[in-house]
Amino acid sequence: AQRGDKGRIGAAREIAAVPNDDALFTAVQTAVTQAFDEHPDLKPLANSLLMENTPEGLRIQIIDQDGLPMFPRGQAVMYQYTRRVLEIVANAIRRMPQQIEISGHTDATPFASSTTYGNWELSADRANAARRVLVEQGLTDTRVERVVGRAATEPLLPETPDAAGNRRLTIMLLRGTGPH
Repeated sequence: AQRGDKGRIGAAREIAAVPNDDALFTAVQTAVTQAFDEHPDLKPLANSLLMENTPEGLRIQIIDQDGLPMFPRGQAVMYQYTRRVLEIVANAIRRMPQQIEISGHTDATPFASSTTYGNWELSADRANAARRVLVEQGLTDTRVERVVGRAATEPLLPETPDAAGNRRLTIMLLRGTGPH
């Protein structure tokens, strides 16, 4: 083989050796699960975390539970335990190559006393609060492709639009993005 062929063969081996998105997503899921196992004080929050490998990418959702919300009602300043969950997620995803989308979701309960601040603003502010924590924990800001407020437009529990589980943060590692 000529020198150029060796370069092409070496490049082909490097490409073949790069793990695919699904393998990376499995590694993230394992790391997050292990981190919860190592912190028994966070055990009640394990039920707030949903991870799913989807065609779009790895979807990590942190959802409100009845009696265990991520944020005070109508506010975008998160509880300390929500921050700890985001720190665990940040530790698992910060070295992954994929671009990230962060979405905030609310339930369908409207604000009773405000016409200028509602679920759209609240969901966007909560998504941005999550972005700030992820970046503080070492996630490169350039990996954040989108920060989106979705209000109550994509309920997790559509049959009960006011349910706590509709209030959530979604962190999506976007399949096929970022240098591999």
